Amino acid sequence: RLLTIDTRPHYGCPGQIKLLLEPLGRDAADELFARVATKIRERDSFVVATNFRELTRAVMLTRIVSEDDSPSLSQNGILLQHVGRQPRIVIVGEGDDAAALAKTATLARWDVHAVVPEEVQFARSKLAAKFPPDDRTAVVLLTHNLGLDVACLAEVLPLSYSYVGVIGSLKRRREIIEGLEIAGLADALAGIENLHCPAGLDLGAVDAGEIALSILAEIQALWSGRDASPLRDRTEPIHRSEQPA
Repeated sequence: RLLTIDTRPHYGCPGQIKLLLEPLGRDAADELFARVATKIRERDSFVVATNFRELTRAVMLTRIVSEDDSPSLSQNGILLQHVGRQPRIVIVGEGDDAAALAKTATLARWDVHAVVPEEVQFARSKLAAKFPPDDRTAVVLLTHNLGLDVACLAEVLPLSYSYVGVIGSLKRRREIIEGLEIAGLADALAGIENLHCPAGLDLGAVDAGEIALSILAEIQALWSGRDASPLRDRTEPIHRSEQPA
């Protein structure tokens, strides 16, 4: 059955919550949640469709559908929930700023991995196998060493990660490009426009925690297709609602 809850007496905020109660047989539930777990583990985006038009049907109302089929299901009485990949960040380097970045990303419920530069140098195939590039994987270099930055970027940039950042300055960016040019690393230079160096938004960040906030904010804005402007200046709704509402 479908329950409608008025949120005002409970939370003081006007709105309604529609809650579907659906009994699931053990086998059906196990199969559904096993498929969800597999999708999440393998970093596959997917769509969950819940049909609440015909509550008397004897079949499960909730199922996983393909991305291609979801447009045809966009109609009243069917809730489509698009589940994307969990944000993943690979932090290359050690020190206070790397620790702060890892801690802040963990609080944001990102999938956090810390590696040392030696795991990236001359290991492009291993890096791609361990962390396959996708639209929700970021690689951030915090080595504070120009030679290591160039060596690591020679492996990282050709892999087309959705975000590659290096902590440093505008001078460091010029030095990195010069180092790649001197080494004749054409495949890395081909992706140089995607390099975020200095990494982060212009928040006036100084210490490690502030720098971590700046970097994560830039990644989040990039992945969300937002310009990181103040929400008070936004003329459209903040959140994209599930379809249909």
